[in-house]
Amino acid sequence: MMSSSLARKVFQLQGQGKTEHEIMSKCNITAEKVREILG
Repeated sequence: MMSSSLARKVFQLQGQGKTEHEIMSKCNITAEKVREILG
């Protein structure tokens, strides 16, 4: 189970127009994890 704060941050960054790569580096997670969160 993932932390809701991580998911919140990913959605926030996506809302700011950040790319998957930028989200990966800012949140220190894998591309797969980014895709899993964004569904």
